[in-house]
Amino acid sequence: MDVSRARGRDCRARKPGEDVTTIRDEGENTPLGRLWSALGDRAQAGGLELSAEFACVAAADRLGMTGACLVVADAAGAGVPRYASGELGTRLMQLGVTVGEGPVAEVLDTAIPVFAADLTSGASQRRWPLFTPLAVAEGVSACYALPLVLGAIRVGVLTLYGIEARNVGPDRLGEAILYADVVLYLLIAEQEGRDPGWPENGFPVAAPEVHQATGMVAAQLDVGIEDAFARLRARAFADGRALTDVAADVVARKVRFVQDTG
Repeated sequence: MDVSRARGRDCRARKPGEDVTTIRDEGENTPLGRLWSALGDRAQAGGLELSAEFACVAAADRLGMTGACLVVADAAGAGVPRYASGELGTRLMQLGVTVGEGPVAEVLDTAIPVFAADLTSGASQRRWPLFTPLAVAEGVSACYALPLVLGAIRVGVLTLYGIEARNVGPDRLGEAILYADVVLYLLIAEQEGRDPGWPENGFPVAAPEVHQATGMVAAQLDVGIEDAFARLRARAFADGRALTDVAADVVARKVRFVQDTG
């Protein structure tokens, strides 16, 4: 793989003697562009390929989680294990497939991120009565499941897990969702049999303003990330607008969410 492409460099033809480092893609200075460049640098430093599996591990490291799992959806929409970091990840992934419930199954069904900061909590026990006690018995206490979606197509789920309860906060969760965008792009590139260089037409699901706006709404309403995302979607639906447009207004502070005091 051409690592210069993985780092976000433009691979257009250049004149002899022209310094490739002076050519930049327009999107490289966005949050997603900076993440892509950092992943390329990290892969190059380790002499590794920039792959979906590599991005999964990098996401876990960035959020201080124990490891990562990757499940892809088959033609029927069921989750098929693709990758797990370590034996614990393998057991966790197989557990979810076996019992048919849990964060991964829920994300495959709803395409909405699931952030379970503490699986030992009563809320998690009630939410996934079969999965939760077994996951905790395996030593998993936190689980963040992120959808990989392309339009209406649910490609799979990136899961980050931890052996300790961990609330990573809105900013880092926003980063995690960007990692999911990268993982999806790399999976698509692999399926199409092409070198995963910088996507000249943009990432297929990159919408960093939605992630940033979700964190802002969570702070404004003093609610969790999932509730904030639901409120953001509800506002877009009620106003008859695109989710990205509403999110952009939240980021620009043209729209503010207010707690219901009634």
